[in-house]
This record gives sequence, C-alpha cells and structure tokens, in this order.
Amino acid sequence: MWKIYIFSILLTFPVLSYGAGLVPCGGEGEEPCQMCHAITFVSGLFEWLATILGIIYVLIIIVLGLYITSSTGNVNAMTKSRSYIYVVTTGYIIFLAAWMLVDLGMRILVDEKTYGVWNDIQCVAQPTAQRYARVTASGDNNNVLSNSEINDRVNVINSPDSAGTEAAIEAAAKANGLTDPEQIKIFKALISQESSNCKNKTGPSTSFGTAYGCGQMLVSTAKGLDPSLAGKSDAEIADKLRNDDNYNLALSAKYYSQLLAKNGGNTELALANYNGGNAANIGSRDCPGLKRWQCEWDSPGCYGTSNTSCTPNTGYKETRNYVDNITNIADRL
Repeated sequence: MWKIYIFSILLTFPVLSYGAGLVPCGGEGEEPCQMCHAITFVSGLFEWLATILGIIYVLIIIVLGLYITSSTGNVNAMTKSRSYIYVVTTGYIIFLAAWMLVDLGMRILVDEKTYGVWNDIQCVAQPTAQRYARVTASGDNNNVLSNSEINDRVNVINSPDSAGTEAAIEAAAKANGLTDPEQIKIFKALISQESSNCKNKTGPSTSFGTAYGCGQMLVSTAKGLDPSLAGKSDAEIADKLRNDDNYNLALSAKYYSQLLAKNGGNTELALANYNGGNAANIGSRDCPGLKRWQCEWDSPGCYGTSNTSCTPNTGYKETRNYVDNITNIADRL
C-alpha cells in the first residue's frame, strides 16, 4: 500500500506544477484559443511526462542502490537489481536521445540564431477582421453612401410603393434558405445596392461581362445556378435576367445563400464574394490574417503601421464600400 501512496504523491507534483498552464488560452484575461495552443498543450504534456520520468528514474536508482548495498552476499538479488538498473537507465537514455534528435532536426530546419529550446512554443495572437471605416486608405470615399443616401434607400424599401417588390424579395429569400430576419434584411439591402430595388435592369460592362436585373446577375453565374439554361443563347439568358424579376430574385437569393454557407454564415465574406468574386476571400499577402478585399494596402509591411509611403489596394475598394453600404442599409431596416 505504501508504494501506491508514494506513486500518487509523485504524480501530484507535476500536475500541480504544469496542469494550470497546459492550455494558456480561453480563460479570463487570456487570448482566444487557436491551433498553436493545441501544440502548446502537447508540449506541456511532454514536459509533464519528462518530469515524472526524471523523478521516477532518480528514485528507482536510489532504491535499487540501497537494495544492492543491503543485499551483500545475496548474488541473485544483486544480479536482479543490476539488471533493473540497466533496463531503467537504457529507457531513460532512449527518452533523452529522442529529445536530442528532435532538437537537432529543428536546428537543421530553422535559423539557429533565432532558435531556442525546440519545445518552447510561443503563440502569437492573430489579427481579426473588422468592419472597415467608410473612408479607404487613399482617402477617397467614392461609391460610399452618405448617411442621407442610406436613409433614402431605407425609405424607398419601406415605402408603400415598394411593398410589392419587397414582398417578392422576401419571398425569394425565404424560398432559398434565407429565413433569418437579419439575412432577409441583408438580401433586401443587397437588391437595393445592386439595382435600386429592381429599377436598374442593366449594369455596366466589366471584364466579367454585363450584369442584369434585380440582383445584377451575370449570364455565366446564372448558367451555373440554373441547369435548365443549358442550350439557351447568352442573349436569351440576358433577356430573361433583365425582364423576369421573380426569376432574377430567385437566382440572386440562391447565389447569396450558397455564398453564405460557403463562408460559414459570415455575412461580410459572403457579400465580398458576391461583389468581388471568389478571389476576394483569398488570404491577403500584405495584411496577415485578413482577406484580399479587407486589406487596404497593396504593399507589404504597411498593415498596422504608420508608414505613409504605401500603395493603397484600390482593386478591392469597391468591394469594401459595397460591404459597408449593404450592412449599413440593413442595420437601419
């Protein structure tokens, strides 16, 4: 029984020493957990195990040494004790050798000048995406709706004259999985931004083509959403998108719903995809932790600094303004 007590006490010391800090995240006053902390947990567990093995090894050697000393004349007992010492020592050496091999491998793979202990892991908090200010990095707020313009859009959406259109927009949203009231507001704001509530039926020509109808749908996008369009000419599809509001709203709601699911329910990322295409949500090279459309700079080393000699990311300025416009309209509905 005394052996069990000693072993329990032995296990308690490492637990008290390391248990509280195995996962230093997610608690009060601590940073949010990330993948790095899972590695930190494994590292802490390894240190905990190393401490236990070290203490056990020392105690076993002491006990066996005392046993050998007290067994003078008992050849069989002394032989067994020596064999135990050999086995325990061999195991501990293997453990230390594994540690050293990992250390050697890490020193080969990384810059030794900036390298410390291989299992000394430091987690760095990652920047989080935030809604951007209404003025871009260049100071140009072109295409951003003013407060009065936002109020005008909201008044149009809520006016009795728009009741029929708004009912059709809401019906299309619900029919395509947008049942959450907040997402219905977002979709109404999207249609307002795209076509002024189905009033502007033909958008400007772009490198992607011309967009048509309530949701400013591209012919190529419509083909991907509706298999029944196979065999129809681009002119026929464009005509249907431009003149059949209910059809256009249904496709637009379906497309936005798919983008929302693709982006894990993140409204801003879904809107960025709708306006800026799939590439908009690729990770930014110049703003670590952000997407391309979210980064206001087109130069490395500018994000989060006071550097004034940086090139603004004008390629996605429209997308940043687009997301702001829609979310601001929806907030007031």
